[in-house]
Amino acid sequence: MRWTYPIRQLRLRTLVSLLLACCLSASACVYFNTFYNARKFYRQAEKERLKHEEAYASWAFDAAGPERQLQRSGPADQLYDKAARKASKVLDKYKESDLVDDAMLLMGKAFYWRGEYLRAVQSLRDLETNFPASEFYNQARYWRAQCLEAQRIYSQAQQIYRALLEDAPVEVAVLAGLRLGEMAYDRRDYVAAIQEFRATLEAYPKSDLVAQLWLRLGEAQMALKEKSRFGEALESFRQTLAAGAVGRQRRARRNAEQQRAETAQQQHARRRQAVHQGRELGAEARCVAAHERQQRHKVVVQIKWHERLGHALQERFDQLDGAALVKVDRLARRVAAARALAQLLHVAAQRRQQVVRSERAVAQHRQRLLDEIQAMRAGTDEKVRLLRSKYGVD
Repeated sequence: MRWTYPIRQLRLRTLVSLLLACCLSASACVYFNTFYNARKFYRQAEKERLKHEEAYASWAFDAAGPERQLQRSGPADQLYDKAARKASKVLDKYKESDLVDDAMLLMGKAFYWRGEYLRAVQSLRDLETNFPASEFYNQARYWRAQCLEAQRIYSQAQQIYRALLEDAPVEVAVLAGLRLGEMAYDRRDYVAAIQEFRATLEAYPKSDLVAQLWLRLGEAQMALKEKSRFGEALESFRQTLAAGAVGRQRRARRNAEQQRAETAQQQHARRRQAVHQGRELGAEARCVAAHERQQRHKVVVQIKWHERLGHALQERFDQLDGAALVKVDRLARRVAAARALAQLLHVAAQRRQQVVRSERAVAQHRQRLLDEIQAMRAGTDEKVRLLRSKYGVD
């Protein structure tokens, strides 16, 4: 037992370390693939939603509030639901991964487009609370304001939009400024809408949404129905056309860059997956090699143990001298004599039992003979008595 214990301990340590390495590698690969699938479903849902909006452009998709979601695409809803489920799986099973904040934002946006605003707000608020340093922090705030606006909680939504307009990066700040102007336009406060659009244009004159801001500014100026505003509206529309041409060039460059980025990301994902698979194969190979080393070590230890046992037995046999062998021989003869004596006693006991049975048989035969003689004697006496009485002899 003292030789097998180190083997078991070594085997246990090696197997635990190898299993831990395999589990970590497999877990990293699994959660990355899960989030990749969630993002794939979300992109497919975005394409379905945009296709639906383009096919039914006359519908009131741009109206504020929940009305914009009254006519949604069924396939897009199903894809958003799949994306949210995959992202939720990342949060439930891989809480320590580096994709948790990505999954929270994706899940919040998917819930928003499905019209599940409470669940979207919960997911986005969790991201803001638990990951204040995340690169998606400001995007989460913007989408939470979108949810509040869809629920007609306009005051809180405006507070978030204004905070984003002041301190968020350009991409998010311009969206917040655009939403402030559109909220004012929707409540028919066209003067406030003009102010919001102008403030955003002055703060971010080179953003990608400049054309849209000029267009919305022109629409707000036209909505006032004041002749003095018509010239301003015409200038806004001219700026829209000019910015649209520049915007198309920017969008073309951005699409090309985005395509290159997606291609690079896919290549990175494939390389990462290949690295994970290589690590798994390496871990399996190390496990097999460690198992072979353990088997060889076990055989060597067992051989040494048997050699030591053989030496110990040989030394023990050498210690037995002649006197011990004589004692063993005497003891063997005594045992043989005792066995012979026991056999003789057994035979004598059997013969004694036979003699006792013979004596019993003789006694029984003697008793029968005595009984017969007694009977014959009684008969003879009776006959003598009859003859005496017949002949009168006393």
